[in-house]
Amino acid sequence: TSTVASGTSFSIGSKTVSYTVTDKADLTTTCSFTVVVKDVTPPSITCPSGLSLSTDQGKAFGTAQWSLPATTDNSNAAVTLSQPVPLLSGLQAPLGVTTVSYVATDGSNNKASCNFTITVSDNEVPTLTCPTNVVVNTTAANRVVTWNSATAKDNADSKVAIAYSHASGSTFDVGSETTVKVTATDDAGNAATCAFTVKVNDVAPPTITCPADISVNAPTTGPSTTVSWDAPATSDNWGVDTVTST
Repeated sequence: TSTVASGTSFSIGSKTVSYTVTDKADLTTTCSFTVVVKDVTPPSITCPSGLSLSTDQGKAFGTAQWSLPATTDNSNAAVTLSQPVPLLSGLQAPLGVTTVSYVATDGSNNKASCNFTITVSDNEVPTLTCPTNVVVNTTAANRVVTWNSATAKDNADSKVAIAYSHASGSTFDVGSETTVKVTATDDAGNAATCAFTVKVNDVAPPTITCPADISVNAPTTGPSTTVSWDAPATSDNWGVDTVTST
């Protein structure tokens, strides 16, 4: 007799099979052997899909959330998850690409691994503050005008490139009002704009030189006569608009 018949299905692990033989004198002898079923199949592990996200508002990182990998094993036993580098859901992932790896280990120490990536991009424009509008006076045809620099802050870059449509120290014509456009661009190419005006007032009155006094004799034919003279000489730093006489 045997405790287990040949052709029996065995689970993973070891099982002792015993046989007993009995003769007609009712004498018995037994023997046994061990059946070992080894688990050499690694577990199945499926990681989440890769994540692509923007930085958190005002921050240089993005907060990533994900579910644990799905695992199964031929032993139907529990599978242990581990990570070569511990990175948990809720990670404040830096700009660029971060790889998250998992290892699944079954009860027979068979292992399988998977990984996915978290890609964090900076899509936030810098904060840009322009100088206040500039108003200056001049008695000349133009004036060199300077102003304080614009200021910019960014969530990810410590130094933001600032460009002006007109540089501080440029020359502006008298009577003009010019819009100066300012652009701040971060390393990711995100740009913010603002503008201010430069106004140059004319505070120099025009000059005028009249002809010398004129003295003529009245004709014998009447009390009046026609008198002519050259127009007064005029000039102005912005240009003479009108000349009137009374």
